[in-house]
Order: sequence, then structure tokens, then C-alpha cells
Amino acid sequence: MTRVHVAQRTGLSKPTVNSIVADLRASGLVTELGSVSGTPGRSAALYRIEPTARVVIGVDLGGTNVRAGVADLLGSIRAERQIETAGPVGTLVPRLADLCRRIVQEADLGWESVAAIAIGTPGVPDPVTGLMDLAANIPELAEVNLRQELGRTLGVDIMLDNDVNMAIMGERWRGLAQTSRDSVFIAIGTGIGMGIFAGGGMQRGHAGAAGEIGYLPLGADPFDPAVQRSGPVEEVVSLRGIMATYDRLRHEYGQPELETVADIFAAAERGEPAALKCVDSTARCLALVVGAVHAVLDPERVILGGGIGSNRLLLNHLRAHLARLARRPPVVDISALGSRAALVGAIAVALEEAKSRICGSSRA
Repeated sequence: MTRVHVAQRTGLSKPTVNSIVADLRASGLVTELGSVSGTPGRSAALYRIEPTARVVIGVDLGGTNVRAGVADLLGSIRAERQIETAGPVGTLVPRLADLCRRIVQEADLGWESVAAIAIGTPGVPDPVTGLMDLAANIPELAEVNLRQELGRTLGVDIMLDNDVNMAIMGERWRGLAQTSRDSVFIAIGTGIGMGIFAGGGMQRGHAGAAGEIGYLPLGADPFDPAVQRSGPVEEVVSLRGIMATYDRLRHEYGQPELETVADIFAAAERGEPAALKCVDSTARCLALVVGAVHAVLDPERVILGGGIGSNRLLLNHLRAHLARLARRPPVVDISALGSRAALVGAIAVALEEAKSRICGSSRA
């Protein structure tokens, strides 16, 4: 648009707009595109944001894989790559640094354009020390100050948050929660966790552990010391919990041994009784969790994700139990972003941080 249009849209004076546009052009953030013709008087110059003047990196650090993407200022993802998480704890930071540099290079961008990096991780990052807690899927994270060490290696400030918090931000940006003021994301896979967007913002709690629903006193015996590390809900609603439930039921029903949760869901789809009972039992426990969340937070929408949470049979059984459990059950859907929710959320968070830094430096 022209500077006149900017002044009209923002309510700023023309001299102020001229000064701001000049600053943005000098920093490379805005470029002149051409001019408006066919109108009376002098031709007015057209300006646009230069998308790759600054870029951001989002990282989803999972228990099995690490996925990273680089996006421009308009939110277009320019490159994306995935590597395995497994490896000696001492190699985690170098491998993450290499991954970030590689995707920037693959996008044909310069490292100097990277304005912000956001990482979603299992567990809860300490806001003061940067160390991770409750990261049962990647216990070595407790030994690494990821924010400090990776930031020092790459020369860019690192933002850390729980991966499920990143997932709800992804849904807020480009998923099912774009129009919801209050919504939650429940991820079910190796473990279970929840991201909360309520009252117009992320809710992390006093120590950053809001949404650790694996520790709700439901499912297994919450007083049993054996379940207190991962939590009583996670003992039931998780990869390990579902496998244990099926193993118990298959003996009761005389069914064969199955190797994966995917096999159990497939057997349930075929109507095999032990598998079907296993899925229904899992959905029943999950319904209690969603019912508790609904009673406390009253979210407009509950979004399910993760390798297990994205299963439609589980969703159908969950909805059936919720209809019996709650007078007005919340809307429950499967994530629109699939396995990429946390990555998309990390990019969204990095993008907001980059814009904040850009505006801050412009004001300065």
C-alpha cells in the first residue's frame, strides 16, 4: 500500500508515517514495490513487507523425533526437516544447532536474518534456570540447560515452552481454536498433557505446570508410589497404559498378543472384544479427565492430538461417555494440524516474539 493508505489505516500523521517507512526501508523490512498510476497528481510509491528480511525457527522436540521449520515474517514455512531424538545427552545441543542451521540454508536464507527461535519440549521449563522438569520421555533434558547452551551456540535467544502449550498456540494460529477465547489441547501419545488457552492468553500456572493432567487422581491408584512419577492418569491413558490394559484383557477374552497400540485400534475396528473393551476403557478414563477439565475451566473446545489422541475410534467412544457424564459436554474434536501442531505453534510463538523485537527496535 501507499504511505497515504498507511496513514489512513493507522490514524498516524503523514510525517510520522514517512519517518517510520524510512526507518523500515533502511532496515530492509519494507521495500518499494512500484507506484500507483492512473490517478490525478504525482504517482504514489507502493510499499510492501519484505518477508525474508527476518525469519524465525520453530522446533518440536519430541521423545522420538525432532521436527524444525523456518518461516518468514508472513508465516510461510520455507523449509522443514526432521531428525531422530535419540543420541547421547552431550550431542543434543550440537544436533539441534545443526538442524536449525541446515533448514535456514535449505531455504536459501542467511543466518543473520534469524530473529527468534522457539522450542516446544516435553516437561516444564523452569522460567528462571531454563532447566526441564517432568520430562519423563526425555529424562536427559534435566541435565541440559537447553535455552542457555543452544542460545550461546547459535547466537540467538531461545524461547522454551511445553510442547502441548505450543500445540494449542498452533491451533489458535491456524487450527480449530482460531475463533475460541477458551480452549484446551490434550495430547495423548507416549504420555498425556494439556495446553490451556483461557481468558485471552496461555495459562501456565504458578510453576509452569498447569495442564499436567497425567497427575489428576483418576485412573490408577493416586496413592500408589509406583505411579506417582508419571501420574495415575498417564498409567492408563498413554501408550504404555493402553498396552498394559490390553495385555490384561486379552487373557480374559482369550485374544492373541498384539505388538502396538495401532494394532489394538485396528483390532477394535474389526470388533475384536478385548481390543474394543481396551479402547472403551481408555475412553472412559479420558472422559473423566475431560469432565474434570470442563468443570474447572469450562473450555469452548477440547482438541485432541498426538499419535493416540488423533484416533477417531477413541474420539467416538469418548463422546459417548461424555454424553452420559456431563449435562452440557464440551465440543471435542481431533486436531486440524495433526502431528504438526506443536511445530506450527512454535513458529507462531517465534513469529510473535520476532515482531515484538522488531517493533521494539523500531521504537528505540
